[in-house]
Amino acid sequence: MGASDYLALVSKYHTVCLEGVPVVTPDNKSAAYRFVTLVDVLYESRARLLCSAAELPGGVFGRVMTHEDFTELRRLEGDRVDDGSYVVDDNLGFVKDRTVSRLTEMGSLEYLRGHAEIHAPQLMLAIREAMDRRRASA
Repeated sequence: MGASDYLALVSKYHTVCLEGVPVVTPDNKSAAYRFVTLVDVLYESRARLLCSAAELPGGVFGRVMTHEDFTELRRLEGDRVDDGSYVVDDNLGFVKDRTVSRLTEMGSLEYLRGHAEIHAPQLMLAIREAMDRRRASA
């Protein structure tokens, strides 16, 4: 599964449901790359992602870091660092913040409004009412 598969998916469906996203570990690093690509395609297409995960987005990627960050962690923590529990990968380490940011935004009412404007205009009234209630309670 790659970007072309995900593009084909969003050309047919505007909402994707995904169950059981695990915390990224060295054992599932390749799946993490596919998940990042899926999030990028869904985000760029203004599609919705409904998913259950082991952690909030920041926690899913919490053990991912660049070589530079891992070197700094080792310098600070020394032998207390369990090398096998971290995913040390420059590419994944650089894209994790963007992915967490996109997942967070995709959970917002503003993103849902943008999705509805494009894919489900019949939801706009309900979204406007929810946004008005949120503003009134603030």
